[in-house]
Amino acid sequence: MKNLLSLFLVFSGLMGVSQQCVRSADITATDVQISGMASLVHDGESLIVRLSSDFQTEAGPDLDVYLSDEPNPVVTGVRLDRLMSFTGAQDYIVPSNISINDFKYVSVHCTQYNHLFGYALLGEASGDCSGALTSPELIVEGVKITNHGNIIRVDGFSEGDEQFKTEIFNQSGQLLLSSLNPVTRFEVDTVGLYLVKISYKGKVRTEKILFQ
Repeated sequence: MKNLLSLFLVFSGLMGVSQQCVRSADITATDVQISGMASLVHDGESLIVRLSSDFQTEAGPDLDVYLSDEPNPVVTGVRLDRLMSFTGAQDYIVPSNISINDFKYVSVHCTQYNHLFGYALLGEASGDCSGALTSPELIVEGVKITNHGNIIRVDGFSEGDEQFKTEIFNQSGQLLLSSLNPVTRFEVDTVGLYLVKISYKGKVRTEKILFQ
């Protein structure tokens, strides 16, 4: 009976691992000592950034963990949270409007002094990724997301169609606008990265808009 229970627990553990979709990479140091691995993990429901158990870094006064499109995340990055510890495994929750392929890098950055400590260029997604990946092609044809000046505009929905929703987030993951209008117009008052999320009939499209 004990052996059967052990086999069941091992099998359950393997099933849990197989349901994960993961992008990982070793952390590259800049001019400070930092090492370990960073992973972006989708467990079927939520998305997290995970630093490995052998992670360690020099101390800094204001270290934050970011997702970004460049190693230095100041312009294109989304801040997840303050670094919890200078050593050891730790997880950071990613805002729900972000999917596993939206960003290239995980960065550890000193926000106060604008000093990049280290970054990981994430690899291709592997594992069970059927529920983790989103594509712009999932949204209805004809819907356009444009930016001009300091305006984000979403249009192409039919008047009276109530099955869609437009949401706009800033780079901290804060929801700035939620709209059910067929034409959505949002005026940006701060430079930086914005995420536009469109939901339609259970499908999702997310695009990044950068204002400099």
